[in-house]
Amino acid sequence: MDTRRRGSSRVFLAAALVALSACVEEDTPSLARVVVQSSPAAPLLLVVSTDFATRFNQDTGAREAVLVTADTTYLTGAFDREFDMGAQGRVYVALRNDEATEEDVRMRVFLDGSVEYDVTDRISDGETLKYLFSTF
Repeated sequence: MDTRRRGSSRVFLAAALVALSACVEEDTPSLARVVVQSSPAAPLLLVVSTDFATRFNQDTGAREAVLVTADTTYLTGAFDREFDMGAQGRVYVALRNDEATEEDVRMRVFLDGSVEYDVTDRISDGETLKYLFSTF
């Protein structure tokens, strides 16, 4: 009787893993939209990547992106653009102020039309707003 329980548990576990992987694939977003609203006195640096690896930073306890390629843009006003997240279904967005002037900004990231990140902040020299989405 003990052998049957272990066998049925393994079958149930295998079926659950197959079902879970099917759900994850269906729920993986394919399109990211990045919207930045600002009127900076000096350009802000926007970095967007869908081609990166992630690593765990033991010092900060956070997951970080290690960029392979990225789109970089210096913004002097509003920005609204869509990015194909590809089969990996991941996106990294960073908005950085490298100037002495503090800037009021609003950065939003939509995944398949749903707002996933919406921050309004005043960023100073060296400060960055970041968003990272990755299924792994």
